[in-house]
Amino acid sequence: MSTRFKDFGRLGGSLRRVRVADRPLEGGGKKVWHQGEGGAEIISFVDAGGGATRQECYLEDRVVIWQMDAPVATGRVTDVAAAGEGVEPDAQVSAGTVLEAVALLEGFTGDDKYLEHFRAVLRLAAQKLPVVGLDPAELAALRRVTADLPAVTPEELASSAPASRGRQGWVPWALGAAAAAAGLAAWLASR
Repeated sequence: MSTRFKDFGRLGGSLRRVRVADRPLEGGGKKVWHQGEGGAEIISFVDAGGGATRQECYLEDRVVIWQMDAPVATGRVTDVAAAGEGVEPDAQVSAGTVLEAVALLEGFTGDDKYLEHFRAVLRLAAQKLPVVGLDPAELAALRRVTADLPAVTPEELASSAPASRGRQGWVPWALGAAAAAAGLAAWLASR
């Protein structure tokens, strides 16, 4: 693993939930904040049933955003005070930023369902990252991240979406979708 990704992994070990910053949201949900060293922050928007509906990972001036039923997006923070609204989206998802966020979340060793969820969905999103233009460290990180995910077809992935998205509703989807990444990893390894 390159020094760059190891550094983000070390920062992941510093992530802590800031419970005093939890905020109620309209509809009975809440906003959950995790903060770490080096300006690393994770913000999770949680529905009334306890399931994450949106998660944002801030790494210095970059952000990775996962939202239910939408592709992962990346961008640059243009206004720190606007949190989430002061973001200029990237024209194309930045593979490096997604992989840095995965490394950050893999560095977290605690037990936190929101961070575990974000790590799982970003690992799954990594399988859709374009490999063209990745530097050797990013390509190695991508192979490592997707290596143990089993292969599934896009049709199997679509049919595995949970009917209800309760507290653990993402688990069946994540397990089914995890399979697709292994197929990509096998393909990448054979190249």
